[in-house]
Amino acid sequence: RERALDSHSKHGGNLSICVITAKMAGLVQKPIIQLTGFKHPEKETLIKLLVQLDCVYFPEHEYKQRCTHMIANKPSRSEKFLAACAAGKWVLTKDYITDSAKSCRWLNEIQYEWGYKIQNN
Repeated sequence: RERALDSHSKHGGNLSICVITAKMAGLVQKPIIQLTGFKHPEKETLIKLLVQLDCVYFPEHEYKQRCTHMIANKPSRSEKFLAACAAGKWVLTKDYITDSAKSCRWLNEIQYEWGYKIQNN
């Protein structure tokens, strides 16, 4: 089950500034997002932010190989977290979604990788 999240489908055809900005940024492929380790209220908040951005969201509990970005609440030994790491996918903090939504575009992933701040201290 795959859900494409974009403002066009959610707002009756009116494109939001966020979607227009993301498309103007020249993203070749929509990020394919999975979330792991989030409880319901926080997860719902993140999904609402994903709606503002142009992406595909997989709501499944198991890891999907097509995923390009795994957003993790914390590093863990979960199947989704470890599979994303082993496959070389982006494994990012939730700030990647919140900051991207504030900017109305997908930001550079590097500073949102788990362990980035540890490596740079």
